[in-house]
Amino acid sequence: MVGSKSFLSLTITFSLLLQLQLGSTDNQYTDYVFLFDNEDIFEDCPEMPDNHGIDAALSTDNLEFDLNEEYLVDVSGNSTVVWEGVQPSDRIEFRADMYQEVGGLGWLLTPFSLVSEDLCIELFEKDTLFYKVWGQHVPKDEQKCFNVFGHTYHYEPFAVKLTFDGRNLFGRYKIVGRMEAFDEQGVKRPKTICSEVTGEITYA
Repeated sequence: MVGSKSFLSLTITFSLLLQLQLGSTDNQYTDYVFLFDNEDIFEDCPEMPDNHGIDAALSTDNLEFDLNEEYLVDVSGNSTVVWEGVQPSDRIEFRADMYQEVGGLGWLLTPFSLVSEDLCIELFEKDTLFYKVWGQHVPKDEQKCFNVFGHTYHYEPFAVKLTFDGRNLFGRYKIVGRMEAFDEQGVKRPKTICSEVTGEITYA
C-alpha cells in the first residue's frame, strides 16, 4: 500500500514529468525507476515555511494505492477538494520542476519542467498531458477543477507506471510541484500549495 499523500505526485507531477517529457521509444534508451525516499511520497516544501502541502488541496483519505512487482500503482476510490479560499472562477497556475543533487553544489535545476498557466482548462482537454495521466479517469459528470471546494472525484480504477525510458539519468533527484490560485482580477489567493518528492533514479 502506498501512502495517501502520493496521489497528485504519482498521477500528475511524477508521471507527466518523467514518463512523458523524458520518455522515448528509442531502443537505445534504458528502463529506469524512481525510488522514493519517503513512503508518503510527497513532503511540504522546506524552503517555503508558510506554504501548504498537497493534503491542503486534495483529501485522499478514501483512495487506495497498491504497488505491484511490475512498478505499477493501482489506484481506486475517491478524493475531495479541500483547498480553502478558492472560488470556481479562479485561475490556477501549476508548475513542476526537476532538480538533481550534485555533490558539493546541492540541488541544481535541470531542463525538465512542466508549466500550466490555466490548469483548469488543461485538466480535461483530451490533447493535454494532464488529461492523459489524470483527467481521463474522472467521470464526465464530475470533471470540475481543484477550485471547487468540497467537490469529490470518484475515480475509474487505473494504474500509474513508475518506470520510464531515458538515458544517463542515474542519481538523486527531486521534483517540486506548486499550485497557486488567482481571482478574476488577477490577485493571488493567500494559500499556496507546494510539495516535493525526493528519491533516486536507478535501473528498473
